[in-house]
Formats: sequence, C-alpha cells, structure tokens
Amino acid sequence: MTTEPHSLEEQFKAAMRQLATAVNIITTGRGADRCGLTASAVCSLTVTPPMVLICVNHFGEAHRAMLANGTFCVNVLNTEQRFLADMFAGRAGLASAERFTHAQWSELHSGAPALDDALVNIDCRIAERVQTSTHSVFFGAVEAIRFGRPHDPLLHFDHHYFSLATASIG
Repeated sequence: MTTEPHSLEEQFKAAMRQLATAVNIITTGRGADRCGLTASAVCSLTVTPPMVLICVNHFGEAHRAMLANGTFCVNVLNTEQRFLADMFAGRAGLASAERFTHAQWSELHSGAPALDDALVNIDCRIAERVQTSTHSVFFGAVEAIRFGRPHDPLLHFDHHYFSLATASIG
C-alpha cells in the first residue's frame, strides 16, 4: 500500500507525475549566449496560425534569455538523447553554454539552437507571454519546422524515462 501525500501541493506534484509526457529541450540565444532547459510542459495550441505553448520557470536563466531574444525552439528528443535531457535539466553540473558542446546544433529561421538529431524542431517567435506565480506561459508563433529521422520518442513518467518500444499495454 502506498502512502498518499498529505498537503494539496504534494498531492498535486504526485498527480502530475502520472501524466506521461514527451521530453523536450527548449533553446534560445546564439553563440556563447545560448541557453536551454529540459521541459515536458509543451503543447500544441492552434493550427491556424501554427502556435505552441510552453511553460518556463521565471526564476531560471533560460526564462531571462527567452525574454531577451524573443524566440525559442522546441527540440523533441528521441530515446537515444536521454543524456541531453539530464544535461539540460542541470544534472551534469554544466553551465548553459557548455551543454551545447555535447551534440550538433544548427539554426532555423529564428536563430535559436535547433538540435540536429531531434525527432522534430519547432522554431518559434514569442507572440505572447502570461506570467503566473512561478512560471510564464509562452505562446510561440511557429516560423519553421524540421523533421529528423524516424525514431522512438523519449517519454517521462513518474520520475523515469521510457520508450514506446519498451512500453506495453494489456
């Protein structure tokens, strides 16, 4: 029998861990000013015009960089890129610019770093921002999309990474 968290905040965190999500790296900036973070809070918003939304903690350096640059790129990770997810989540102890030295990056329309081997890159200009208590919701107007080679997406569920290839139902 599992022990349920007592506070509403702890219950909420436990509940959110039950949402299986794709793992993404959100990037912004150029050259030595590149910044990025691992994020699961990414969602399609509209098709016409194409827009996505992302949620970013406003206390982090990537948030400040996104505001300064006015752009971001959503890099959807595949199962071979777990190490990048951990690195951009800050688990490797590397500074922001150093994180970009462990993979190949290029630029699409906005100039934000686009991971060359990602499942897909969604390059955006920030159209709007709504600030909440700890996070900002950025609405991104999609300016370019680049598809990578077919591969299983990297998924996150209850503090663990998963692949569709190893998942089963039934």
